[in-house]
Amino acid sequence: MVKWATVKQPATDEDIKRIEGFVGQKLPKDYVEWVKVYQGSIPGVYINVDGEPYTFDQLLSVSKEEGDTEDSNHIMGAFREMYLTDDSDPSLPKGFVPFALDGQNKWYCFDYRESNESPSIVLINWEAHYEDGPDYVVTYIRESFRELIDSLFYPST
Repeated sequence: MVKWATVKQPATDEDIKRIEGFVGQKLPKDYVEWVKVYQGSIPGVYINVDGEPYTFDQLLSVSKEEGDTEDSNHIMGAFREMYLTDDSDPSLPKGFVPFALDGQNKWYCFDYRESNESPSIVLINWEAHYEDGPDYVVTYIRESFRELIDSLFYPST
């Protein structure tokens, strides 16, 4: 079982509402309860995807302290990078909301393309272009945030 460190500044309901308004999606309830305690945590764990260990490095921040910027370690900063900057891939379909990093230029995202109520979890390779290889850019991970959390493990020593 993965041990998560609680953070100094828990996320608030206001933080969650601000992000939901910005990304245009309601965040899953199990995720919301998790990030209220563990936002920004760096567990240093893995998840098995089709026999391959994928790193799960860091939950993105939900709240921010006065004066902090919403950079790529914050949900809103990562979302901006995905969709709202000059470097964004214009062919990436709408419906992805980043919530974690893998440490290798990929974002774990909620995938709302099939369901606004219960998004699945995918990994987005943001250095690739969707139009060149959708299957390379988007990797299915799990059906829900709870399944993802329950599947995480520490690397063997």
